[in-house]
Amino acid sequence: NRLASDRMTQGEILWTLLKPDAIPAEGYAEALKNIAMYSEHTWGAYNSISAPDLDFVKAQWAVKQAFALNGESETKKLLADALATRGPSPEIANAIDVFNTASWPRTDLVTLPKAMKLGGDVVKNDRGEVEPSQRLAGGELVFIAKGVPPFGGRRFTIEAGNANASGTARADGTTLANAAITLRLNPQSGAIASLRANGLDHDFVNAATNLGLNEYIYLAGGNTNKAQRNGPVKLTVKEDGPIVASLLVESDAPGCNKLLREIRLVSGLGRVEITDTIDKKAIRAVEGVHIGFGFNVPDAVLRINIPWGVIQPEKDQLAGACKNWFSVERWVDISNDKLGVTWSTVEAPLVEVGGLTANLPRSQPNPKAYLSTIKASPTIYSWVMNNHWHTNYRADQEGETVFRYAIRPHSDYDQVAAAHFGIESTEPLIAAAATGPAPTDSLVEIASGPIMITSLTPSADGKALLLRLYNTGEAAAQPSLKWNGVAP
Repeated sequence: NRLASDRMTQGEILWTLLKPDAIPAEGYAEALKNIAMYSEHTWGAYNSISAPDLDFVKAQWAVKQAFALNGESETKKLLADALATRGPSPEIANAIDVFNTASWPRTDLVTLPKAMKLGGDVVKNDRGEVEPSQRLAGGELVFIAKGVPPFGGRRFTIEAGNANASGTARADGTTLANAAITLRLNPQSGAIASLRANGLDHDFVNAATNLGLNEYIYLAGGNTNKAQRNGPVKLTVKEDGPIVASLLVESDAPGCNKLLREIRLVSGLGRVEITDTIDKKAIRAVEGVHIGFGFNVPDAVLRINIPWGVIQPEKDQLAGACKNWFSVERWVDISNDKLGVTWSTVEAPLVEVGGLTANLPRSQPNPKAYLSTIKASPTIYSWVMNNHWHTNYRADQEGETVFRYAIRPHSDYDQVAAAHFGIESTEPLIAAAATGPAPTDSLVEIASGPIMITSLTPSADGKALLLRLYNTGEAAAQPSLKWNGVAP
């Protein structure tokens, strides 16, 4: 449902760039309704935990599930329909159009599926320059798209020949490295045991906590002393570089049929990418799944990105506010006055600070059961699954679910950079087979650093464009817009 929300934003921007007078407003209104209705938590049976197998309970879940599934299918179709407006078929052979729906220039990885008919592995940009590329183990072709303009795009051509192997990413045993980052996995747990950034003499993993980064933790019941870790791991090199390098961690894990974790680096990008695939068993006893990140940032200030803002737990909360868990929009930053990390979550919004603090199974009428204070901590947990609440929610969460994270080590805290990183982690560059005229430069550019354009849509009467400006910084700033091709 979170992915559908981001896809909706990107789709509306694409329509505005490509064919604003034909944007299917009713389709987007229906998609928004479905996304919002799934997020409304009271859909679900009152006895979903106590009598999960009743037809009434199953029917209620089918209603709720349909909102998410419909939102997903609608936003995918609307995005595909936007791309289909670019021009007459057939597709231009061996060419790819890449679009940037953010309001700043982007250089990022593009992944083309194995099924896409391509003439080879050599990728050239619109100036005829060869870009770094690589065939992945699954058959996908990846390349680095450099300098894709804001609210614009670039065309790339694919030619016969071997991929351009000019990259710095490599995988070896338990180690991953590129020009910006070096990390090492724990061969027993599979978590990240060491994380270093080039130019910073610091290990961002706190070895003293016995908690690496991306550590699987399963808790049956509410006693945190009985938390369990995954079993012995099998470590293999999945991608050996030079553009993408990754290690695959396979293991058994309590509560799971199987746990797969892929950690990867991309050449030229200063971030760690994590994909966790949890094949969950159907368990109806009280349980929770947590993914731990034990960062090493002494004297840390912890900041959480929420819609239209950034908060510090305790400092920015009203008296009586929940401190056992927090809801994050895109990112959490943990920094001191010299260095820090920005951590981005794609699918999982609930975060615990400092420990497994969210375990209050079933109804908790006693307010003393909740934390009254909380200290800033460089240790956070992504609370990805639970069946704690007494009504409305499923009694078990059987099946395969994917959770993705990104980590960006940095020097000084930069709120604008954190905001950009959050968007880049959740709203990728959009690539499609080329058709019609090549993409143009930016429709509109914004010059002021801290201000981003978060949405771009036609007005309901079709006579105007609506922009939403958001100042990601902490001080007042004045935007300056430059329009290309239109003159408002």
